[in-house]
Amino acid sequence: MFRWGPNWIDETMYLAVYAPAQPVMKVIVTSPGVSGEESDAVVMKKDPDLLDTWWIELDQPQGQYEYEYLLINGSRIADPLSRRLTNGRTRIEIGPGGISTADDYQWQSADYVRPSLDTLIIYELHVDDFAAQGNGQGRFEDVIARLDHLKATGINAIELLPITDFPGTHSWGYDPNLMSAVESRYGTPEDLKVLVDQAHSMGIAVIMDMVWNHIRSSSPIWEIQPDYNLNPYIKQHDQLNPNETEGSWGMLDWDHFNSKTIEYINAVNKIWIDEYKIDGFRFDATRMIGWQMSQPEYGILGWTSTIEELDPTIYQIAEHLPSDPWLVDNSPLTQPGMIVFMMFS
Repeated sequence: MFRWGPNWIDETMYLAVYAPAQPVMKVIVTSPGVSGEESDAVVMKKDPDLLDTWWIELDQPQGQYEYEYLLINGSRIADPLSRRLTNGRTRIEIGPGGISTADDYQWQSADYVRPSLDTLIIYELHVDDFAAQGNGQGRFEDVIARLDHLKATGINAIELLPITDFPGTHSWGYDPNLMSAVESRYGTPEDLKVLVDQAHSMGIAVIMDMVWNHIRSSSPIWEIQPDYNLNPYIKQHDQLNPNETEGSWGMLDWDHFNSKTIEYINAVNKIWIDEYKIDGFRFDATRMIGWQMSQPEYGILGWTSTIEELDPTIYQIAEHLPSDPWLVDNSPLTQPGMIVFMMFS
């Protein structure tokens, strides 16, 4: 019945969360900027058919809200499928048509066609460094203001260094905290949609740099169950999967050969494709993710295949060092030309 995250079904708002091995789950819903008390928490219902999935029906009127989950140990965490974080909590807006997502944004570039792979000229940029112009506060709106300059250089694609949520105030984004959420210092989800829309109107594709090799310990993905034996998403560093090279830079290591991890990654990638109309992904450090031809549903093949099924024109670029021509030649993907495994960083 439910997808993970906020749901709008038959004019009713639901929250659903996968919480491995948690005996009880509660949620605190507040107005923006308000930190609710534990006494405000409402107990969620455990789904009888979906393993470790909890849900609740909410009857909040239209407006802006923040919510967080309360665990039995007293920890409070954001939704692992948050689109927006404020004050460390999940921010949502309930409008006339339900929960505010890309469906509410009026896209102006519906007839946009992605450049063919053999004509792609990519400009890689870090939002803060590219757009801040020395003040250290670059935002999506500043990138929009410089799209004319980029177009004049002859490029037809921009690749954004990671724009998913990270801790602290300044980062290149390779220390991700939550892969589904837009980094708030760059702007809101709507600001990102405007950037993509404006870029498309100028014939410029937008590619996201995605870091699926590792995750911060501050992430809700870990905090929802901080036990290696119980959290299916995360594994010990020395538990290497097929064709995986160890390397997590002091952060937690995703277990890409667990079905729950692949399910989560597929859900997140679909958010960026469906809600933000992202044109492609550059996957970071794929040598450290692993793959197995006899198990194509896992590892890097697990989600690149799913993306290709969703839309075979999505660009998929891997930072695969050293390069692996055998993997490309023997890939089960039906259109391997859209999967570019290369020495690229």
